[in-house]
Amino acid sequence: MLARALYEISGQQNETAAWKKIMTGSETGSIAGKKVAIKVNFNATIQKIPNSFDNSPAMIIVLAQSLEQAGFAQKNITFFDCSRPFPDHFKSEIRAAGLRSLNLLGNKDGMRFSDKFIFLSDNKDFLRDGKRTDQMPIPQVLLDADYYVNLHLLKIHSAGVTGALKNHFGFAPNVSFFMHNKGVPGYGKAYIFPDIVLHKEIHSRYRLNIAEAVYGGQTPNTLDCYTNKDFFPGGKPSSLIVSRSPFYHDTVLYAFAKAEYQTIGAHFDPKYQKQGSDIWLKNCAERYPKFNYDQSRFIDVDNRAKVKKDLAFDKIDYRSIFLE
Repeated sequence: MLARALYEISGQQNETAAWKKIMTGSETGSIAGKKVAIKVNFNATIQKIPNSFDNSPAMIIVLAQSLEQAGFAQKNITFFDCSRPFPDHFKSEIRAAGLRSLNLLGNKDGMRFSDKFIFLSDNKDFLRDGKRTDQMPIPQVLLDADYYVNLHLLKIHSAGVTGALKNHFGFAPNVSFFMHNKGVPGYGKAYIFPDIVLHKEIHSRYRLNIAEAVYGGQTPNTLDCYTNKDFFPGGKPSSLIVSRSPFYHDTVLYAFAKAEYQTIGAHFDPKYQKQGSDIWLKNCAERYPKFNYDQSRFIDVDNRAKVKKDLAFDKIDYRSIFLE
């Protein structure tokens, strides 16, 4: 499934040429000795609930093997999440697949942070415990890499929808310090996302977004009757969505999430029926020239009195690859 996605987005017919095209811009470009950093989403590893959802070891294994096959040395491939632990049982499963030299880093693995910062414009002049909250440190592992890949989830939870943009919260070792402050606009109304993804150190390395997605009403952290085994038959996600742009990527993810709202039926936990707004996509759109965004909001699917508006987007660079 990953190979098929790479072929379609790159226009190439084998994984080596596909990764070279994605990373260097040419199917014959050299990636010898180059390093790649992959930001994963392990947000639920701090929770102890049966149906919590993180990027799966199966996906990490497949992605790492694909990169190695293309010419990246294992020692030059790093999967990381600065804000959450990398579970030991995940590491064991990955190592057992022959990926002994792969770098697997969570917030308990001594990750270093650089002296460079992302300026969060909405946090300007706001202090917490006497410290500035508008300077998010950039992880050193990102600056040490030549290329950056965003491996994330399509997940609905109480804070709204997690996608490519929201996964960047995990660059901070303490997300709450920067994101959840009284008096500062919440991420549903702020410009945090474009501040992060358009920072020159991130933007210059950014090559690909990969959404490890579950479709058809089996949304993690919402359905008590499902488990991870049901989410991933055979250890594989039911679909992958890949794209170059995290912004365009998330407009597509929102369409999938909206479909789940409309088809999930009686099994949907009522407390999740009213979710976060997609206004942060509108805020991001303002940073992308010549792009018109028609704002819409998620609504309670059972409330017929509310006006429903579809997400509007055009010329989206994405591929949705389904497991048959």
